[in-house]
Amino acid sequence: MTDEPTTDEERRARRGRPAEPRSNLRPIGHAMIAALVALAFASVLDARALYKSAVTQPDGPGRDVAVAVTGALQAVTNFTQVSQLRQGVASAIGMGDKDTIDTNLNLPVKTAAAVPPAAIKPIFSPQKKLKIYMGGDSLMETVGMAMEQIGPRTGVIKVEPNDFHISTGLNRPDNFNWFNNLRSILASENPDVVTLMFGDNDADAFMSGMAAGAPQIQSFGDAAWEQEYRRRVGGMMDLALQKPGRFVVWVGEPQMENSDLNAKQVKLNSIYKSEAAKRPGRVAYLDTYELFTPGGAPYSANLTVDGATKLVREPDGEHITLDGGAVVTGAILKILQEHFTLQGALPPSLSLTQ
Repeated sequence: MTDEPTTDEERRARRGRPAEPRSNLRPIGHAMIAALVALAFASVLDARALYKSAVTQPDGPGRDVAVAVTGALQAVTNFTQVSQLRQGVASAIGMGDKDTIDTNLNLPVKTAAAVPPAAIKPIFSPQKKLKIYMGGDSLMETVGMAMEQIGPRTGVIKVEPNDFHISTGLNRPDNFNWFNNLRSILASENPDVVTLMFGDNDADAFMSGMAAGAPQIQSFGDAAWEQEYRRRVGGMMDLALQKPGRFVVWVGEPQMENSDLNAKQVKLNSIYKSEAAKRPGRVAYLDTYELFTPGGAPYSANLTVDGATKLVREPDGEHITLDGGAVVTGAILKILQEHFTLQGALPPSLSLTQ
């Protein structure tokens, strides 16, 4: 007696037909489900980071939708306390505040008092070096790099590590809170000179961190926008000036190749210059617009320095090359010579190779 076939494969084999391969749909389906579950779990754990990423997008309908969706996800994770798991891991590796959105400006209430010119300028020497901090957006990158190379040649200047942060400014503390960052730097490094440069990312009407009841901003440059931006610029200056004797150099924006962006930079520069003027003897404004395009000349990527033509602007028509950074560094050093007595050998040239 022969055994009866018990499976479809055995029956097909008896009839001389090849067995059909088993379907892979089930394993693939399981893998897909597992991947979706893992993605959902990762999204839940990363809800705070996703929400911050949405909040820091440029203003517009896309941002509104992203904030609404990720905000709802974050609310769920907060309610279920799942977010505490990720926060615990982040804290353990020293990144506890990475996803925190802090738009608190906490600016000084009083404007720093002006000081009359000192009868004897503060003295710095190779034994007592002048400590300088360089901070700002991406335009500060090459300026700070040049200062790091040229400043120490004086023998009397100590340059703190270049503190530039790309795509940041004073109008979006939700993205990067410069006010908190400067407070932290001043407390930890205690520089004698604070050099700041912003503006390339502030040519926009949208601001986060607005005080309750503040006038509604309708467009870049309107009265409400100017009032708030002035408060932030002056506040940064006053934060630095809370220590007696500290000096601020505010570096203005150079001319931009794009005419629309340039018009906004002119507006920003007018604010920087006038706020610096309110604090004479304590804040100096460096006019890089005039420095790179003297006498109202049209935009040019080149500049004659010590008889040689140098490329000082990047192809994007906004940023500054390293040679351009050296030009700005030279102008900063001249300002420092006017305000301090520097008992050192100032570099004979701004060359980055000497």
